[in-house]
Amino acid sequence: MRKKEFEKIHRELQEEKVEILNRLMKDRANYYENLKNEGGDLADEAMESIEREIIYDLSIAEKKELEEINTAIKKLEEGTYGVCEMCDKDIPIERLKVKPYAKFCTHCREIDERKKKNHVMSEENE
Repeated sequence: MRKKEFEKIHRELQEEKVEILNRLMKDRANYYENLKNEGGDLADEAMESIEREIIYDLSIAEKKELEEINTAIKKLEEGTYGVCEMCDKDIPIERLKVKPYAKFCTHCREIDERKKKNHVMSEENE
């Protein structure tokens, strides 16, 4: 059963990868087009600057998601997909359906998030 579900997840990850790459290419083309068309008054320039920053920030998030998708695809092809990177137990298929590039089972994800939260809090206190 897991094998068929993994095959479906693999197809979905490949489709999502193509969508992200298409968006990144479109964003890049729009960014360069905006650079060519710069001019006008200060308000126009400020709006264009803000728009470029938003596109850049979105691209960073999409690039991160693309990296996670590529890692999941590689794991599927190697036969290591669906295994928690922290405890080495199977990640429940329900979790993988919701987040197909999940690295941790639910329990370990909570542990990881607590560690990250505590790390941020300790840095803020320094």
